[in-house]
Amino acid sequence: MKRYVLKDKVLFDWLCDNSDDFNKEFQKACAQGFEYDNLEFICLSFSTNENSVLWEDEVEVVFKKTAIECTEVYDPYTWNEYPNVIPPEDVSMRVEYVQFNTHGEKGITLRKCAIFRKGEWVDDVLEYPLASIKTCRFRPWED
Repeated sequence: MKRYVLKDKVLFDWLCDNSDDFNKEFQKACAQGFEYDNLEFICLSFSTNENSVLWEDEVEVVFKKTAIECTEVYDPYTWNEYPNVIPPEDVSMRVEYVQFNTHGEKGITLRKCAIFRKGEWVDDVLEYPLASIKTCRFRPWED
């Protein structure tokens, strides 16, 4: 599943705080707009909430596609691809990755139990960093 956010995180958070439906409308508009390569802009309207500092009840905005980034969302019920999807911290995961030999040639596929901690994979039992994992697929150990 894809999730869209503005590259300007402060603005994105501010818009979410001032509207009850901005994020929902933003996700819907981006999902539709990014289907078409020839469109340069994403247009949407959303309602403000009662605590909003905005003057209008209904606001229309236009964003350049280049101001938006798309990320894959972690799904605990399927295999996820790292680094496209960032796993939750300190959760035991089944990890499958290919180990390359010293010449950089593809070797064997390894399967381990590991956790993701402070931006890197760590062996779940011995807790040593698994520096050789640059890309892998993962899912929770228990599902």
